[in-house]
Amino acid sequence: MKLVYFLLVYFLSNTIIAQINKVEIIISSTNLSEDVSVVSTKNDEVLFLVYEIESEEYQSPLINEYFVLDSSRMEISIEANLDKNRRYEYYLLEMDSHRDYLQLDPIIRIHHKAIKECFVKGDYLGIEKYLEDDDILDINELTMPINKSINSIYKIDRYSYQITMNKEL
Repeated sequence: MKLVYFLLVYFLSNTIIAQINKVEIIISSTNLSEDVSVVSTKNDEVLFLVYEIESEEYQSPLINEYFVLDSSRMEISIEANLDKNRRYEYYLLEMDSHRDYLQLDPIIRIHHKAIKECFVKGDYLGIEKYLEDDDILDINELTMPINKSINSIYKIDRYSYQITMNKEL
């Protein structure tokens, strides 16, 4: 009986502490990374991954969203259930390789420290060792709310993205 009581109290305390909210994350671009050179595809095949930061190791992503942005569609909306008491980190990637986007999550989970270190240093050859031709547009903490502008140049392509999340659904 004590075990049942303990489990009930434990469950209720975790339920009360957790503040899970359904949120809308909007990713938009005003300048795609694949729109400059004549060999560019004129669209960005984008992967947005969100991991909970709870230990040294990443678990499966809470968000694993693949989408294509082009001149006719420059914005995507993603709904997710996130806990305000937890910390999250996102990876925004532009996919240039021919592999399936589902293959990237396990690589990132295993090598996230090295990949992030290479990204911070601007070590594109180091990133290629793990992600081949896929480009990291940004790695950062996903806070609630967020209004993050991402503007940079990768190789010869300039890009501009915005990540916003400021309302609960």
